[in-house]
Amino acid sequence: MRHLHFEAIGGASGDMILAALVDLGVDLSRVEDRLRELPLAGLSIAKEDAAAGGVRGTRIRVRTAAAPSTARHLPEIREMIHGADSWSQGVRQTALAVFDRLAEVEARIHGVEKEKIHFHEVGALDSIADICGCLLGVELLGISRVSVAPLPLGRGTVQCAHGILPNPAPATLELLRGHPVVYVPEEYETVTPTAAALLMTLKNADAPPSGAAVLRVGYGIGTHEGGHRPNLLRAVLLESDEAESSEYCLLLETSVDDTTPELLGVTIGRLLEAGALDAYALPIVMKKQRPAAEIRVICDPGLREKMLEILFTETTTLGVRESFLRRSVLHRSIEEVSTEFGAIRVKVGYFHGHPVTISPEMEDCRRLARDHNVAVRKVFEAAQSAARRKIAEGGKCQEAG
Repeated sequence: MRHLHFEAIGGASGDMILAALVDLGVDLSRVEDRLRELPLAGLSIAKEDAAAGGVRGTRIRVRTAAAPSTARHLPEIREMIHGADSWSQGVRQTALAVFDRLAEVEARIHGVEKEKIHFHEVGALDSIADICGCLLGVELLGISRVSVAPLPLGRGTVQCAHGILPNPAPATLELLRGHPVVYVPEEYETVTPTAAALLMTLKNADAPPSGAAVLRVGYGIGTHEGGHRPNLLRAVLLESDEAESSEYCLLLETSVDDTTPELLGVTIGRLLEAGALDAYALPIVMKKQRPAAEIRVICDPGLREKMLEILFTETTTLGVRESFLRRSVLHRSIEEVSTEFGAIRVKVGYFHGHPVTISPEMEDCRRLARDHNVAVRKVFEAAQSAARRKIAEGGKCQEAG
């Protein structure tokens, strides 16, 4: 199992998180290629060696042609993410969950509906690239679990689109509810709302597993200078001896006999977009022999309130059953293999260090099958064969770094 642990020594921002991932070994060119599926006019990502407090690391600068002050609504950002056809469902769902979390917080702070929230700094194209680039990087590393150390918060005031606000910004504090923090004597914004939303959405563990081995360490260097702390963020990549990871999930179940199939589809879609690990409906027969549907949702316990809100507002249910379950997950890595039809991403699952599943990305297979006018199955099998050859030649598919 691969575990990623973040330590914000002197702060955290979207570009610092991305820089730390690149410093860990994520191929920036692969991230940039995937980001080009978004309508990010003039996107360019520059990587440079940098240092803070005498520690060498990586600095990332993301630039686009759009004006930095451009504001966007949540539906517009959702449409952009849905348009990235070749991204895995997991990356799209997590990206949507990050922006949904941000919108909910901003809506509470400003007293408006979240669909009407104007994203200013976070809605800028470079911030969208930061968020989505980080999620693509985490996927490329084959991460199963993420933990975040206590985050340092500064003092004083910060300047943003809404004017002068207390430091940390109200949105940052709301996003960090329930997470340990440390107040430090810094007069700048140590943790941005973008970073807070990203880290709290990715976080699914409190700490690295005991006995895990350190594989690599990456440092993301920020742009602020002159503080008491070096403006860097450390990302530690660890791997445990367990070939599979066990994790506790929340299972939500409810039965409805007066909800239309169309609304069921909408409900399942919203649950998945909000970050559910799985959501589906089963046909059942209830009392009085009435045909009905049982909706089941498997999610991280931290998403309980969000999932309940969707179930209660989108269906006619009056109650939801809750229980905890434990699931085992293979260690996974994602690799790109070459075939006669083109490059295809493949997910490989390992048990006790041995590959046991090879799953080509279906969206890649569909796209190439359409381009070459062949059956999807033919492309799918070609990707599996290419992955098997690569494993046989090198022992296992090469992972990031």
